Amino acid sequence: MSHVDVSMSKSPGARRPPRRARMMAGGVQRRRQRGVTLVELMVSIAIGLLTIAVALGALMVSRGVSSTVSDAAQLQQQAAYALRIIGQQVRQAGATQLNLAAGKDSAEDALADDPVSYLKTGYTRIGDVISGTDTTLTVGYSNYVEQNTSNVGTMFRSCLGGHGDPTADQLITSAFRLDGDELKCNDNLGEGAQALIKNVTALRVWYLVQQPGNGTPATFRATADEVSNWANVTAVEVCLELRGNELIDVPSTAWYTNCQGGRASFDGRLRMVFRDTFQIRSQGLYQGP
Repeated sequence: MSHVDVSMSKSPGARRPPRRARMMAGGVQRRRQRGVTLVELMVSIAIGLLTIAVALGALMVSRGVSSTVSDAAQLQQQAAYALRIIGQQVRQAGATQLNLAAGKDSAEDALADDPVSYLKTGYTRIGDVISGTDTTLTVGYSNYVEQNTSNVGTMFRSCLGGHGDPTADQLITSAFRLDGDELKCNDNLGEGAQALIKNVTALRVWYLVQQPGNGTPATFRATADEVSNWANVTAVEVCLELRGNELIDVPSTAWYTNCQGGRASFDGRLRMVFRDTFQIRSQGLYQGP
């Protein structure tokens, strides 16, 4: 009476799986729950570390390239801005008021075939137009009232944007020089010297001198000491050497050509050299004492 028939509690028609099948199922389950061995774990960690190392290396290379490209773009923008300011001042150097009808009374109308002459305004010597050294440059122009306007000065401006008093028959000058790593400009309007760009390591200036003579005049490139008559200077060549902010991996044997044409070391930073030549458009100026 104490024996209970287990089979009677089963659902009708249900059959127990064979013992061998139950043992095989339990073995598979035990094998699935076994985990990994130490060797497999070490291999997995090594593969993961290798993947991380490759990713970090690619990230560092990408960051270095991005920094170098950003540094180069910044230097190019700074140099373009500085050369644009210098070029504007050199091109307008010597600008002065014109007498559109030389030999006529001021009340008479100027005609297209009337001779044109320069009026002596603020200039007293050719040095007011252009002067300088191998590392500095000063140029000037004359401010005046336009003949077709009322007390309105010319469109010319100094390197700092000043224009002065157009009724004062005033000479406006702009002087460029290097102060530390800053390229500074100063005018004679009392604004004080201001930095145009930074990271400048060198400023060099050459002068294109035209030798008078018959036929095609000869022009040669000269330093400031080689200029005997500033009236013969027809153009200015300017060279700027800029240094980047980011450290870069450059071989110690690498070099670049600096403003003076020599070899120089990068010294662990990006170096870029920019050159441009600007012509003095105004000629036939008053050349007093």
